[in-house]
Amino acid sequence: MLKERARILAVVLLAIDLALTAAAFFCAYWLRNVLFPELEWVPGRLYPLHTYLPLLGLVLLIWGTLLVATGQYRSHRTVPILEEAWGILRVCFSGAVVFTLTIYALRLDEALLRDDKISRLWILLFAVCSFLFLLSEKVALRITSRYVRTRGFNYRTVLLVGANPAAFTMVRAIDSHGYWGFRVLGFVSTGAEGERTDNLPYPLLGSVDDIPRIVERNVVD
Repeated sequence: MLKERARILAVVLLAIDLALTAAAFFCAYWLRNVLFPELEWVPGRLYPLHTYLPLLGLVLLIWGTLLVATGQYRSHRTVPILEEAWGILRVCFSGAVVFTLTIYALRLDEALLRDDKISRLWILLFAVCSFLFLLSEKVALRITSRYVRTRGFNYRTVLLVGANPAAFTMVRAIDSHGYWGFRVLGFVSTGAEGERTDNLPYPLLGSVDDIPRIVERNVVD
């Protein structure tokens, strides 16, 4: 059930990311073709928008592949925001490099613009816009999901195997990061030497052999 929901959510997020990437494509065109010339930051304008539309499919293919390949749709409950931002930055600028190389390798600029070249500034603006759009979405999702989790919703139930110092360290980390959305159900004992059986921060629910019974009687994610 959880895996099915995770797959559905990943597909939805990928669709949103591709929509934002397409929006960045058009935003970069507007910046380079309208705003920058009006501000006299660059000379001249681009060709009509429909000239560049065949490139949109290539862009979505490259960005979609990189987003999936770099693990952007795995669980980010415990991933620091800077690490996620760095991942998005790598996707966008690696995508821009692959996009540029593909254009020149396949001579798409000649096919679309004849004797002219596709604006490198437009490609750079597109990479920047896609990064800002995708990062804004990730930050908004993170803020929303953390707010929901701290209110006791959308949590995952954890069963800790082993009542040892490593498990207690994990419990402290979970308890001090409520926005991760983990809720400790209790411990099961492995019977190893040095395990505690009393004064535990959560109930001792049994031994490893009791896990099937525990899972049957409780929701364990």
